[in-house]
Amino acid sequence: MLRKTILCCCLIAAGPRCAAADADVRLRFDGIGAYALDHSPHARILRRNVDLVEARRDASLTWSNPELSWELEKTGTGPLSDREYTIALAKEFTLPWAGAPHRAAWERRLEAARRGRSADTRRLVSELRFGFVALAIRDAESARLERFETLLERVSRVAGSRESEGALSGVERRLVDLSLLGVRRSILEIRDERRSLLARWKTDMGIPAGAEVTLEAGESVWGGFREVDLSGASGLDATADFARRQLLVEAAGMDVRSERGGILPAVTLSGGYRNAGDDRDGFVVGLSAPLPFLGRNTGAVNERRAAFETARLRLDLYRAGRDRRVALLVETAAGKAALLDRHAGIVEDIDVQIENLAASYIEGWLSLAGFFEGIEICAGGVADFFGLLGEFYEIVFELEALTERELVRSVSPEREGKER
Repeated sequence: MLRKTILCCCLIAAGPRCAAADADVRLRFDGIGAYALDHSPHARILRRNVDLVEARRDASLTWSNPELSWELEKTGTGPLSDREYTIALAKEFTLPWAGAPHRAAWERRLEAARRGRSADTRRLVSELRFGFVALAIRDAESARLERFETLLERVSRVAGSRESEGALSGVERRLVDLSLLGVRRSILEIRDERRSLLARWKTDMGIPAGAEVTLEAGESVWGGFREVDLSGASGLDATADFARRQLLVEAAGMDVRSERGGILPAVTLSGGYRNAGDDRDGFVVGLSAPLPFLGRNTGAVNERRAAFETARLRLDLYRAGRDRRVALLVETAAGKAALLDRHAGIVEDIDVQIENLAASYIEGWLSLAGFFEGIEICAGGVADFFGLLGEFYEIVFELEALTERELVRSVSPEREGKER
């Protein structure tokens, strides 16, 4: 009985937490960044990466502990024996020409980690923003195909009536039903793809698996591509990612300076108490330093210099490759935007076009073959348009990640796309 009571109490206590964890989530496009920073597991990992570098820096720069030594010396035997002992403390001190560059290198690595966190966070938010838009695009495409489904259902009913009247053969009626099957299959594929995309997106966003998500976007993806400011992809040397790489190059240069000071990197000071008999005691002081006779740390210096040159070359290569990639993406996005703008009106008015097709067939102005051809062309145009729209946004959000700037403005809620 006691066990049941304890279990009930635990379930009651855990109940509100479970309900809160799976609470429904309503998200606007401009709220993705704030939500991701608070909930995304990727954001937490990025924060921990900086903590890890900071801990490594502290471990490397922490002063070493002093050494306690005790020595006992005894000579002779019997009355002629002599005994003396020494107790001393010794501490190694890094000399400034080796310690200062080492410290400066770690400070730059820590700042590089902070800049890297900023760049990676920007990249994460851009990917999540693209996920939001990709889901909204699938909602809009599915909505268009659902109107095709409604149209074909009407035509199927008309075809059934004509078949019963003897004005239409059973073969033609089956062709209408097969066309309806194709549309329904396309709708099912889009919904399945959306569910898969949503599951991954919820995981990356840190949204509980059991929570329903409402995306406040809807039809705004139509005009969204017209609001993208591609001119913002300029002045890229100011990005956090570039600063991170530049700081790592500077840290590598500091490592070279530190190793050059490794010819005489540190000295050890010691001092303590010495007793050599009943009335013979005093203190001892010592100083020790390595002598660069057998090696002058040339190998370590050459290794650090090679690492520094490699890091500098990689920075130049990154900058050139990034600039070329940005220029290519801007040109490609501009071409896709022009094509989208040219044909957006046709796709926006697809409802009118399919209604006209249906009316033309029902009234007898259009043959069944002509109707099927029109439906195929319209469905293909819708698929091509939304495929092109997805490609455009994928390019734009990659540009956002590279430039670390928001090129896509807030998407206003014209129609709510809801999780199915």
